[in-house]
Formats: sequence, structure tokens, C-alpha cells
Amino acid sequence: MLAALKIVDKEPERRHQLLENAKFFADGLKALDYQICHSGSAIISLSCGHELLALAAFQKLFDEGVFVNPVTSPAVPQNHAMLRISLMATHDREMLLHALKVFKNLRTLKW
Repeated sequence: MLAALKIVDKEPERRHQLLENAKFFADGLKALDYQICHSGSAIISLSCGHELLALAAFQKLFDEGVFVNPVTSPAVPQNHAMLRISLMATHDREMLLHALKVFKNLRTLKW
């Protein structure tokens, strides 16, 4: 834990890059008309509604190399399932654009 705090102190550019990545990705999801919750942190919550939709979206994203965490009942109320997207400072723009492309394709799927 102490080593992590030393890195945060000595390398503030990592935190800056992380927050920049999260903002870029959240803005991209909003442009695709996804319902998200983003408070400026490295985590973005994307509302899915039904649990089966969240699990199907998780699987499609995973198959395309995009890892997110599905959040379902009892962690959230029934019919309020979501995807938890966690960004990192080490994600580069190419990775983020790929993930947004996968989310765009997911958005246009005919379920």
C-alpha cells in the first residue's frame, strides 16, 4: 500500500492520464446515447435494465476483447442491472477507440 502511495506522489501524470481516459470514454458512450453514470472517477456505470441484457452485453463485449463487470441482483435492485467499466492510465487511445467501436456495434445489434 505504501509503495502505491509513493507512485501516486512521484508520478502524478498517471492519475492525470487515468482521469483523461475516463472522461474521453464517458463522452464517447454518451455520444452513442448510452445511459451512464460518471462522476469523474475511473469507473463508469452503464445502465442495462434487465439482468439478461447485462449478461448478454457482457458476453458480446468479452468476445470482442472488452472486459467489463456485469452488476446484477442482489448487488442492485431487480431490473437495474448495469455494466461496470473500469478504466486504467495504461489504456491508450487506440484501445479506447476499439472499445467504443465495440460498444457502438453492440448498440446497433438486433437482439
